[in-house]
Amino acid sequence: MKKTFLLISAVCAWCLCANASDKPAPLYWSAYEYCYNDVNGSATANGYIPEEIWQKNIDWMAENLKSYGYNMICIDGWGDADGGCFTNQGYKNKHDKRWKYDYAYWSNYCRSKGMTLGIYINPLWVEKYFRGDAIVEGTQTTKLRDIVSDYQCGGGGNINFDWVDVNKKDAEKFVKNYINYYGSIGVTYLRCDFLSWFEDGKDRNPDFSTPCRRSVEDYQTALSWMKEACDENGITLSLVMPHLYNHAITERTYAPGSLIRIDDDVVFGSWKRFSEEGKGVKHDVWPTYHNAFDGFIYWSDIAGKNKNNMILDGDFTRLNTFANDNEKKTVISLQIMAGGPIAVSDQYSTIKDNLKFYQNEELLALHHENFVGHPLSNNVTDDKSLIWTGKAGECDYILALFNRDNGDKTYNIDFKEVFGIENPVEVRDLWEHKDLGKKTSVSVSVPPHGCFVYRLKAN
Repeated sequence: MKKTFLLISAVCAWCLCANASDKPAPLYWSAYEYCYNDVNGSATANGYIPEEIWQKNIDWMAENLKSYGYNMICIDGWGDADGGCFTNQGYKNKHDKRWKYDYAYWSNYCRSKGMTLGIYINPLWVEKYFRGDAIVEGTQTTKLRDIVSDYQCGGGGNINFDWVDVNKKDAEKFVKNYINYYGSIGVTYLRCDFLSWFEDGKDRNPDFSTPCRRSVEDYQTALSWMKEACDENGITLSLVMPHLYNHAITERTYAPGSLIRIDDDVVFGSWKRFSEEGKGVKHDVWPTYHNAFDGFIYWSDIAGKNKNNMILDGDFTRLNTFANDNEKKTVISLQIMAGGPIAVSDQYSTIKDNLKFYQNEELLALHHENFVGHPLSNNVTDDKSLIWTGKAGECDYILALFNRDNGDKTYNIDFKEVFGIENPVEVRDLWEHKDLGKKTSVSVSVPPHGCFVYRLKAN
């Protein structure tokens, strides 16, 4: 059944047209898909990625996506957490004990391919292996066991690490030296997980909740230490599982310009996970909204170039799990419009014929320009939240029209009402790569789960 939406009026906030940082969000590959699924495609717990598979994906990315700006390779969780994977100072230096080479080796390998290495680790973790006599780097007598909390937070009491207590002597040295270590081997991205558990131990799943007495100031201190060390080392900081209480005021104040996860884990992927799971249902703890579409809409007001804004992270992209081209175009388009990262998790062995969606140079040009668009409403139940706009460069405007429904959706968009453009402008379809001529409006029927993205050349 067709739905018609006639846009009557809208206000566009042009002051929010670029990213908070000086560089765009990362375009990269993540090991997530392999780690989440075993070779038969079923979910697994603790699935490390073997080095031969890891290297094949690096080489595949270098050959197929590096030239488009995808210039980083990021490991994910699931590897070992025992002594064979850590330096003597307690820094994780290897994904798994079955790996022959450490992260320094793989950082150099990535650089030999024109890319860099990203790491999944939280420098607030002290693995229980180090409860013994390991000494905090830069001190004479402070042991790692001396800087951890004497109480548990999060995980339902079933985690294999202790949390750093920021009030303990030399805790700051450990956290910052951990990040300095990665900086020294050329790491450019740090993905810090389970921050909600550190902040207060709460989880939406009661089985993983272990509330604790940590103060708000402790969380603020931890964020500021990580942000300072990352900035000093040229590392992009990614905050995963943050509660984002009080509309992310703590994250925006103490780690401005960082990435923040705005949805639940991608797990099996698909349109259901991207747009339908928990649709419209808001939560008080992480994640505020379950699916990425809701998350991008709701948090859009803190994305952009303002001092305390953030980069919205919709988790990993598994295009091979979507049903059709319309869905795949929407996944890529929404992330570009929101100014977020695109984290490819498809692999050389699972990508099929989906590379072309990651290789749309006209959309990627927006990303490379630090473009950040915004919906006409950040109310996830409002149809105007499916109309995204932004300004690109000096004179161009971007218009994206989305359809989350199962039937066609018709839009009639008047450029004067939306952009204040008086005269006809050249309109280009960024997916069809076609000029549509000079227009003062567009009227289009968007197919189910599909989108149209237009570039309006006003000069």
